Parts: sequence; C-alpha cells; structure tokens
Amino acid sequence: MKSTILCFILIASTMLLISCSNRAPAVPTLAESDTEGPAICQETRLIAEGALGRRATVAEVPFQDPIAGRSVNACQATMTGTGADFRSPDEIVQKLRTALASRGWREDTGYTADGPTSTGTGMVSGGRLCLLTAGGKPSDDHPCPADRPILECDVAPEQQLYTITLTCTQ
Repeated sequence: MKSTILCFILIASTMLLISCSNRAPAVPTLAESDTEGPAICQETRLIAEGALGRRATVAEVPFQDPIAGRSVNACQATMTGTGADFRSPDEIVQKLRTALASRGWREDTGYTADGPTSTGTGMVSGGRLCLLTAGGKPSDDHPCPADRPILECDVAPEQQLYTITLTCTQ
C-alpha cells in the first residue's frame, strides 16, 4: 500500500506553521469547515487563531449562560498545546482578552474564575458573550496533585498539556 504524506501550511500573522502527516486527512464537518457554517463560528475561529497563532477546531454548541440563565446557540473554538507553546493559562486568557478588547468587547468580571490549574473570564459586546478558558494538566506519565498549579510540579514544558476554549454566543 502506498503511503501519502500530507502537509498543511498555516500562516498566522508572521508565524509559519507546517504540519505533516502520513495519514489521510479527516474530512471536516460543516461546523468545522474553514469556509462554511455560521459567520459567528468563523469569527470565533479567526479571533482564537489570531490571538494564539495556532489552529483551532470550531463547533456549534448549545450554551447555557451561567449568570443570565438563558439558553442559546454558541460557537466554540478549541485549541490544545503544551508548555512549550504557552507559558501559563493566565498568559493564554490575556492574549484572548486583548484580541477581543481590540474589537470593542469589554470584560465582565462576573464570569471570572480561577483555580490552581485553570482560569477563565467573560467578554461582552452588545447582547453577545464570549467565555475564555484555559486549563493545564500534566501528561499521564507525570503525576501532579490536583490542588497545585502545574508550574509548581517539576513538569517539563512538553509534559504540560493545555486546553483552550473560546465560546461565543450568536
């Protein structure tokens, strides 16, 4: 069987990212496509990718506002990385906060939450809400107590696993 190597090139700001794989590419769903789906999903993806310089997957998700209690549809951009990519959850959320603020969004600290391994906040613009979250954990091969920040656990940057979400209502 012949193996094909696929390479994808993403240029974000001044960063050039080349990713190669010898697997067949996954076919994106409508919500994950770069050119299809609601405009808010594409906007959410572009904000996340522009702020963090990494590729995001996007999905349309049901959303329950934890403060207002309303149920709406939202678009969620998700990214992952390691400590080699990001210094901390605080740094990640700050970059997303700055990207949204430059577009006229303002922070609503009622949505702010912090813990030893994660942080998050909310940004509002008109009737829309974006929740920004970033959390880290050590890789499975390096245990760390759940009540300690990952940076206090002698974990190599490559063993610090981060998940970042930007969830924006429509």
